[in-house]
Amino acid sequence: MTTHEIKLLHAAWIRTYEVPPGLDLWSWRIRERNRIRAGESQVMNHPDFGWTMAMDFAMRDCHTDLLAEPPYRWVRHGIALLGSPGIEHGSDPDLLAVHQAMRLDGQPEIRRLLNATLLAFDATVERVAGALAFSVPAVEAYTALYFDVLDRKDDPAFLHTALRAGSVPRRSMEIPDLVDPVEGVLLLAGIRGTVADVVAMHRQGGGAAAA
Repeated sequence: MTTHEIKLLHAAWIRTYEVPPGLDLWSWRIRERNRIRAGESQVMNHPDFGWTMAMDFAMRDCHTDLLAEPPYRWVRHGIALLGSPGIEHGSDPDLLAVHQAMRLDGQPEIRRLLNATLLAFDATVERVAGALAFSVPAVEAYTALYFDVLDRKDDPAFLHTALRAGSVPRRSMEIPDLVDPVEGVLLLAGIRGTVADVVAMHRQGGGAAAA
């Protein structure tokens, strides 16, 4: 998602919250202004914005028409999978891709390698998938939900946040001031180099990713 698309979804997400009884909309917005602003900086600028949205929409069983738009395809399918844990995903390629993305995210070494390759200046979904021998849909879903950086490479402040966020467990919203020195080497290789550079450095370190 682009920065603009993220802002649109964030605004739509805020509107899904009901105004508490006894408060008019204006009073509620004034009271919640600081929380909303904090959310904009913490949620919108975190690379896993898509997954955060999917989890919240699914947990509250709410909806916004914006999710039907193409940029939010993977968020929409993430909601579907989370909202119905027992859903049969084998017959739906998009649900299957989200399920595969969840598995990739759950493996720390793979997650670190994926994050680093996605930060590379020449990264595309197809190039990363080919280099790591993962399916294109799985990498596309992972990128949109867990480490959405491909459309925001022109935002230095966001990339700095992504660099730090990539070195911690994805489900933690606490972004450290400093990048972990070991994982940071791989992430910096992505920021400064190509997908091939990241893969080569990972192999030199003795690790091996597997689907």
